Amino acid sequence: MTMNKKDYPKNDPLIGLFYGKKTGEKWYKESLDGEKFWIEKEVKSFWSAIRKEKMAKEDFDFSGMIFPDFQTVNETFWSLGSAKRFSKKVSFRRSKFEGRAGFSKIKFEAKTTFEDAKFLEDCWFVAVSFNGVSEFRSTHFAKEVLFLGCRFNDKMRFYRTQFHLPVKFRLVSFGPATSFEQTNFRSGLHFTRNRCGSNSYIDFNDVILSDEHKTVFEISQLDGGINDGWIQFENVIFNNRSKFMNTDFKNTSFVNCDLVPVKFYNCVFKKTNYRTFLRIEKEEYNPYENEIIRINMKPKFIRIPYYELVGETYRQIKKNQKDSQNWAQAGDAYRSEMVMMQKVFWLKFLTKKNPVYLFNWFLLAFNGLTSGFQQSMVRPIVWLAMIYGIFALVYFLNGMVASDALYQSLFNSFPISGRINTDENHLKALMLLQRILSTILLAFFGLAVRARLKQ
Repeated sequence: MTMNKKDYPKNDPLIGLFYGKKTGEKWYKESLDGEKFWIEKEVKSFWSAIRKEKMAKEDFDFSGMIFPDFQTVNETFWSLGSAKRFSKKVSFRRSKFEGRAGFSKIKFEAKTTFEDAKFLEDCWFVAVSFNGVSEFRSTHFAKEVLFLGCRFNDKMRFYRTQFHLPVKFRLVSFGPATSFEQTNFRSGLHFTRNRCGSNSYIDFNDVILSDEHKTVFEISQLDGGINDGWIQFENVIFNNRSKFMNTDFKNTSFVNCDLVPVKFYNCVFKKTNYRTFLRIEKEEYNPYENEIIRINMKPKFIRIPYYELVGETYRQIKKNQKDSQNWAQAGDAYRSEMVMMQKVFWLKFLTKKNPVYLFNWFLLAFNGLTSGFQQSMVRPIVWLAMIYGIFALVYFLNGMVASDALYQSLFNSFPISGRINTDENHLKALMLLQRILSTILLAFFGLAVRARLKQ
């Protein structure tokens, strides 16, 4: 049986001990600069009562309790040498932690909630295992917070949580669905070297980042496989204090974010067909139902604004990389932006039957075919081989024997191979055209080699 404040008799001294405000004089002395020095005797009596009245009875309902400092004594929820384990559901709903709060090497085996809890001093969770659903909805952290080496093995939610001073998530393993939706990081966030397992999801949708303090993401450990871990940022305003380090963006998506001021250090964007590719192009994810929604299965009128948003994301990446003088990555992002616009024009043509949209689609399709040569060494060579075969066939159809047609096409593939020798004007024009096209492609190949050597 669990008990909270309303279950105790009105004159029970435990009400004052557990739910009474831990004021000065009795509980602590305060220095001139506001530092609290907790009185060991009173703190010990609190934790002794917790162990006797709550822990011994496996009553883990701490809702509304007001906790003193954790660091003044050696024994808190457990006696020394005891296994640090909550075997049932734990609730710290609307609890207040007036001193330092440290949770170290603890196992929460069932659902754990810190909803509406308030941490007034420094707080840390070190090597803690959350094996059930964990809730930090509307939790307030007034001082510095550290999550180090923790494991969230089930769903976890920070919703409208307030971090007033810097918070660090480091070496944390996240479970199937994690949400930081509408969380306010007032004084900076360090999210480094954390792990998002396969078929799992982390969202930073609508989070508020500090304008004056650093925001650092280092998302380098994502499981591979068909159902890769996925991290999404949506409606996030980054600033010039925001940076991503050593991050592989293969499974990271940005939707309706301001990426222009972000700093990227040693980051990799996934490429496909000589362009940047974000997974959000093809699917959306519902983190609380574990459901993947295919974009191409949605009605056309819904897909149009979505593709426009993804195109805007690529435009932001393009501008960011251009400002950083990373011309190759800027070019890749530009081509992805054009691919999204192609899809928009095609869907608008199908829904509105306006030929202007079809014309714009053809223009962008042609742009796609003729761009990207400077970022790939393979693409110019492939096109050079295609042109060689096409012109060899044309020469053969114009009366040359096969061996001469192949030789002539090879001869015209290189600009320094000598003069064009033929008396037939139409063949001379074809040979000149092949030489011009081949020269351009060879120049692109040289630029691609130069770009690769610069990396």
